Amino acid sequence: MNDSELENTSKLFNSGLGIAIGAVIAGVASLLTRVVLGRLLQPEKYGVLNEGLAFMNFFIIFSLLGLGNTLARFISHGEEKDGYTSPVLAVSLPLSFLSGALLFLSSGLFASWMGSPELETVLKLFSFSIPASVAVAVFISDFRGREKTLEKVALEDLLLPLSILILSAIFTLYRTAPSYAAAGYVFSAWIVLVSAIVLYRMKGLRFVKPSTDRAKKLVRFSTPLWFSDLARFGIIWANIFILGFFLTSNETGLYNAAYPLTYTTAMVLSSLGYLYLPLISSLHSKGRFEEMKSLYNTVVRWVVTLILPVTLVFILKSEPILHILYGPSYVAASTLLTILILGRFVQTAIGPVGRMLIAFGETRKEALSQITGLAVIVLGSIVLVQEVGLLGAGIAYAAGVSIANIMRLNYSRRYASFNPLKIDLKKPVIAAIPATFILLIPTTSLIIDLAFIAGSGLIYATALLALKPLKHEDIHSIEQMLGRTPLSGTDKIVDNLRRFEE
Repeated sequence: MNDSELENTSKLFNSGLGIAIGAVIAGVASLLTRVVLGRLLQPEKYGVLNEGLAFMNFFIIFSLLGLGNTLARFISHGEEKDGYTSPVLAVSLPLSFLSGALLFLSSGLFASWMGSPELETVLKLFSFSIPASVAVAVFISDFRGREKTLEKVALEDLLLPLSILILSAIFTLYRTAPSYAAAGYVFSAWIVLVSAIVLYRMKGLRFVKPSTDRAKKLVRFSTPLWFSDLARFGIIWANIFILGFFLTSNETGLYNAAYPLTYTTAMVLSSLGYLYLPLISSLHSKGRFEEMKSLYNTVVRWVVTLILPVTLVFILKSEPILHILYGPSYVAASTLLTILILGRFVQTAIGPVGRMLIAFGETRKEALSQITGLAVIVLGSIVLVQEVGLLGAGIAYAAGVSIANIMRLNYSRRYASFNPLKIDLKKPVIAAIPATFILLIPTTSLIIDLAFIAGSGLIYATALLALKPLKHEDIHSIEQMLGRTPLSGTDKIVDNLRRFEE
């Protein structure tokens, strides 16, 4: 690797590490929220809450018009950083208030359509959250384009999930109803918005008069991304609607207990992807295609190495995981969790191909890939849910996300020979073999299950280190990260790490 490649790898590593720490905290808080609310509300009422979240998120994405990723891309793609955020706010905020009003007025209709009277109050409450959530998304996109990580972590990974956890739990304990849990989400969104505005001003950033020409340019670029975002929303939430329509809120609650657990494997890619978009966008604008390929290879190698043992645990120990987290009422979703995690692994192991298409300006191809994946999920679920029930939704999801990401990869290869199958991944695969045997041992106790899960992780880590998995860019990135800390003896740490360099 040349100096530029090493510098970009270090940036990605340090940003990804910061985002990962925030994502772990956010993931734990989000998981605790789901566990607490899932146990308090039980599957049926928990399903009503998640149906409401699905409607709310649709209107948030609708209001953003795809301008979130567009804003980050335009700020990072050229030298000019200012003057983009104001026109984005000028377009998206009026739409967010319109969307909120539409959801509020249509809440009774949607509740009737889903066959859930309690959903009406939940939707009315969530309608007040839409403007705040849209504005927060814009501010975070601005920070992302400027390659600022801490602000995103503070707002989206710390303040928001912790506020939701505390407020929703308190309100639901006061009264066990999905509407009280929804109130916690609404208050949290507005708390984060106020904090985002204060943080934006503290960084010396200012709002300028929106430019009509710039707003038109941004909207033209973002329109395909809007369809892509709506399709991505559909990929995440379509099965919630389909299960609620064809089956009951109980199945919806089971699905939405299993599905969020798959984010544990997506967390690594999401953490690295935050800064990956502006970095790859900058490299693309300068025509540095070999560096783009090198950065992609590094990301995929890191991602697969970290998510492979987690994926194996969810596949082979799905039943005890659901039992421990949610209780025996949710064990019925164990096979579903196995299917969902397989689809998520394929999606994640292919790498950040969607972010590359946005950086390359191929927003139409990104939209086409996502829309195709959504079509597979919707059509597959409609057929399979009626035939095999809950598992049908999982099968359709796994097929849809796999097809969408294979299409993204194929489109990205126009710019460089991105190919995750050619990356050196044999070491994590070899290390996973003994860890798998531990997980296959049958047990009769949840405590023993936990011990075997911990043991498999230890065996994987030990075997991997014995194979010397670290490359020069890995050592360099860690060295750069340690150099920014007040720790003493960092040279000794780096020297010890070099023992595991291939």
